[in-house]
Amino acid sequence: MDQQTRELSRALLAANEHIPRVATELLTGTLPPGRQHEFAELLIELGELLHIHADDNQA
Repeated sequence: MDQQTRELSRALLAANEHIPRVATELLTGTLPPGRQHEFAELLIELGELLHIHADDNQA
């Protein structure tokens, strides 16, 4: 496994740890808009990195 894959995997696992809390706070209305934007940006960045990873590993 290359460094890019390891780093992407770590980032995805780290984001995954926050999803239950984010989902709960969304449901209870306690997740402030600023934090919603921050988490959305994180997910967007992770999605972009995954696209790059997929492109780099095409056969």
